[in-house]
Amino acid sequence: MARRTPLLPPATLVAALLLLPGLAAAETVLDIQVELRSLEMTPEDIKTVDLVAQDAPGFQVRVSARMAEQVANLTRANIGKEARLSICGDVIARPVIQEAITSGAMVIAPVPGERMQPYLMALTGQAPCPAKN
Repeated sequence: MARRTPLLPPATLVAALLLLPGLAAAETVLDIQVELRSLEMTPEDIKTVDLVAQDAPGFQVRVSARMAEQVANLTRANIGKEARLSICGDVIARPVIQEAITSGAMVIAPVPGERMQPYLMALTGQAPCPAKN
C-alpha cells in the first residue's frame, strides 16, 4: 500500500513559498502618485538606472514597455497636477506634470547624496530598500 503525504493547508503552503529565495513578493522601489492613483514599480519594472547631476544629483530611470504605457496614461490624464515621486517610500520630488511622459524615461532628482548608493542598489534589484532613519 502506497503511503500518502498529507496536503499542507493553503496558508502554510503560501508561507512556505514566501520563505524560498526569489519567490517573495517584489518590493516597491519606485512609486508615482497623483491624487489617489499610485503607480508602484519593482526592480523588474525598471530597465535602466543612470546617475545624473545636471542641476541636482539624481537618477534617470527607464522603465519596461508595459510600465511605460502605464506612466504615459497616468501623466496624460493628470497634466497640471502635482505628482509625488518616491524611492523606497521616501518622497524625493513633487513635480507638476507638464506633459505626458511617453518615452518611459524620467529623471528623479534631487536625491540626497548619502542615499544615492542605497537607492541605486534597490532600484536595480541588487539590495532591498534601505532602512528608514
